[in-house]
Amino acid sequence: MDIASEKSLIHEISLLQDIIVTGESLTGYEIPFGAFSMAETIHEPWASMMTCFTHSSTYSGNNLSLTKAREQLLAHAPCLRGDRAAQEKCAAIAADNKERVNAFARYVNPGLVKLYALTGLDIHAVGGHGSMLRIKPDEGHEKEIFDCVAGGGAVVRGHTPADLVPEVIETHNAETDYWEKLSARLAGLCLPHVFPAVSGASAVDIGMTLAMLANADKTKIVTFKGNYAGKTLLSLNGTADETLRQPFFPLYHDVAYIDPFAQDAKKHLESVLTSGQVALIWFEVIQGGCDREIPNDLIEIISRYKDRYGYIIATDEIFNGFFRTGPLFSFQGKVIAPDIVTFAKPLSDASFPFAATLVSSRVYHQAVQNRPEVVHYLEKLYQNQIGSHIALHSVEKILSPEFEKNVSRVSEILHKGLNDIARKSSIVKGISGRGLTYRLDYNDRHFLLRLLGKTGYSLFVLYMCRLCVRKADVFLFFDECSPALTVSDAEVKQLLENLKPVFTEKTSAAWLGFSLFAVKAVLFFIADFLKPAAGKN
Repeated sequence: MDIASEKSLIHEISLLQDIIVTGESLTGYEIPFGAFSMAETIHEPWASMMTCFTHSSTYSGNNLSLTKAREQLLAHAPCLRGDRAAQEKCAAIAADNKERVNAFARYVNPGLVKLYALTGLDIHAVGGHGSMLRIKPDEGHEKEIFDCVAGGGAVVRGHTPADLVPEVIETHNAETDYWEKLSARLAGLCLPHVFPAVSGASAVDIGMTLAMLANADKTKIVTFKGNYAGKTLLSLNGTADETLRQPFFPLYHDVAYIDPFAQDAKKHLESVLTSGQVALIWFEVIQGGCDREIPNDLIEIISRYKDRYGYIIATDEIFNGFFRTGPLFSFQGKVIAPDIVTFAKPLSDASFPFAATLVSSRVYHQAVQNRPEVVHYLEKLYQNQIGSHIALHSVEKILSPEFEKNVSRVSEILHKGLNDIARKSSIVKGISGRGLTYRLDYNDRHFLLRLLGKTGYSLFVLYMCRLCVRKADVFLFFDECSPALTVSDAEVKQLLENLKPVFTEKTSAAWLGFSLFAVKAVLFFIADFLKPAAGKN
């Protein structure tokens, strides 16, 4: 619904609807954007701490899109134009962090606000550059902390790259087809046909759609347990966590989820792939949710039967690609030749919602043969020239020899340092991962974690995140350490120096602190369950 238009139906209805859908009209059709406004009863599934991650998106908090939408609404929406109270309310939210947090709880996600308040991760970021995030505690002066969250991998080149404005924004030419240039660059790296997207999930949606069109005589999709593909209704089929999928059932009817680390994994995979029913196998070579790498013998099986049974292989490089896990792409060095590859985070430069889906000539032409109108619609659906310019610029910077050398060098320092910490720690039992993505495997044999089980382990991960922010000035992504790929040698060494005492010194105090935190968390969750959602207050 074009809420910014004088002719918008929203201004004519007499009964307020349960859900109102708005889109790119709120950004003047310049920046990808979409939002749902809904009644509180409809919003309840997202209102508690237990369900606050049921729906999320890497780019949902994109400052560029949100700022443009706010300005468009205040300037053009008939119901808001000239409304002084609305102008003052927006100004107050923009000026004060507490107002912002309260507004986010009231209008967006009350459960997430509660969860971050409990865990101490409700940090007030006021700026950032490179691998550092500048925060302002409620009490005290601003300080810098190491950002090892990096936007869940989205901040590939670090915060606010200095070259983005002078080399992209100030040189952008409306007469240049940047999408054509980007398509040619990406096709030269991987597969020949490139489709634009606006998020990792939309890139997956496009890839799955093209695969099923190309293999229209088959129905089965295969993926691995531990895989994450997104939270749209289509990409959810490639997300193996049933707790994320279950609220949206029924989903697609014919998906096989195979445990790649089960004893019978090879036998199970061969049985499914040789059934003749498989249209598509979709997976991350290194699973972003747990940093586990799919065993080579399973990848060999996937490659072995591909030609005989005609299924399509898709590898998800949204998190793994462009050196984050070591090589340029995670499938390199493996025996597979994927037909579909998806990219997202490295293309955005942490500034603009952008992604891409690449497909082989075989997939493209078979899909065109079956439904040409759908394929051509997807080729144009998300095209955006400024997004393409940003992505092209980011790709060129990432592909420079200096960039790859830096990743290789600092990765070695980080890998060695984290393993040294693990060897000396009673809290961390090991490290997994490679490139610049590592996971801390905590000591689940400690009697407290054995007593509390999986819930206790999850709480301990949150507690250690809190402790690292407070004691080490390091912001971790739960149990994952994923700094920007531009992090320097000196920064990595300082990062390790900051983390070392938290994990190796006075660890009995850490376990005691966790005990108190766990009690508080349980009481907090009980109160959250019994109380009405914050949005109703």
